[in-house]
Amino acid sequence: MSNVDMLRRGSRSGIQLFRNPVPTLGMLLGFLVIASPLSSGALPAVNVKTIVAPYRGTVHLSNSTSLVGCGSAKITAPSRFDLTTGSGGAGRSSTTRSCGSSPSGSSDSVARIEIRLYIPYHGGYPRITANLSYGAKGTLAINAGTCTPPANSGGVDCDTLAAFTISASAFIIDLTNGSRVLPEHHWNGTGRVLENATYCTPQCAWYTQGTNGTFSIRGTHSWAFDLSGGMVKSHRYAFELILWAGTNVYISNSDSVQFGASGSASLNLFSPGHGFAVTAITER
Repeated sequence: MSNVDMLRRGSRSGIQLFRNPVPTLGMLLGFLVIASPLSSGALPAVNVKTIVAPYRGTVHLSNSTSLVGCGSAKITAPSRFDLTTGSGGAGRSSTTRSCGSSPSGSSDSVARIEIRLYIPYHGGYPRITANLSYGAKGTLAINAGTCTPPANSGGVDCDTLAAFTISASAFIIDLTNGSRVLPEHHWNGTGRVLENATYCTPQCAWYTQGTNGTFSIRGTHSWAFDLSGGMVKSHRYAFELILWAGTNVYISNSDSVQFGASGSASLNLFSPGHGFAVTAITER
């Protein structure tokens, strides 16, 4: 008999007992034995499993860079994730500038970290939560230069942008058949963007977002999964996390000439005090 059934029976027994004008000693003792979980303030036990580092699982790392025009895209620290500590990181930087042969340009440097952390079978219809923490520092700088529209132009624009971002997707994956469970809510990620846009029609106007500088970001995020179909005891399961961290800089001009434009971005997600971690996975 479960604790819940015992509590329900105890509750019903209590009502019947106090309605009896002359309770017997046996009835009193029976009530005390059955209702003792309530009298002590105890609640029915909940089958909660919490998985923390060191984890068991797999890690796949990749680094990508692309450059168009003048500038650089660098890997300042390679992607990493340590199953023993449950933490990882990466470092990236991007620069670009307008130059005679290429008035437009772009630079991207992105880390992709894919991890699968094994989780045990849980009976019933479990709800699983996974927690991420992160801390990073980034620098952004742009110089919009001069946007010069050609003669008789109906409208042109020049855009200079620098950004660093961290984003992630998460799933519960059945490793036996490959099916995935999506979280209740997706994470849009975090980061900073610096942009200057000039529009000429033919008079020119400017739009600016952000300022040059160094920025620190810290935070946490939790994903929740409802396994309404339950888990199959003979299958293997994992929490899957795909994390991207990178920098992006571009200079874009439409039917115009942009002189002296430049941009740079860096992301530090690797030095002491910076990085990310899967702090816990809980099944209940």
